[in-house]
Amino acid sequence: MKAIVFILSLMFLTSLTSCDSHEGLSDEENLIGSWNLIHVSGGVDGRNLIFEPGLIIWTFDDNTHEVTIVNNSENGLSVFQSGIYSYSLGQVGNHKSITIDGVYFGQIEISSNQVKIDQKVVDGIILELAK
Repeated sequence: MKAIVFILSLMFLTSLTSCDSHEGLSDEENLIGSWNLIHVSGGVDGRNLIFEPGLIIWTFDDNTHEVTIVNNSENGLSVFQSGIYSYSLGQVGNHKSITIDGVYFGQIEISSNQVKIDQKVVDGIILELAK
């Protein structure tokens, strides 16, 4: 009887901890890897730019805390030129934030397949990246 209760308890605990492969990862872990910049919107000029996946790629490396950006866009409004930039994640109030190349860049929302960087608090732009 004790063995049955133990096995049932173990199965119950295992079912509570089972999850999607990205669920339960920290924001930093979800951010790591390559992302396509697909949309830039907002700002004082009201921009609304859509980029084809593969045109502008951001690759986040948690070992070096650097983001490598490969920018093949001819549009000068794509935010960053190709290069390697330092980044850090922080907390501002109840929201995660990101600093890129020493500049506070805004609120960041990270999921397993989308990143949204939002500067709307300062009438800035919104960047959307996708896997």
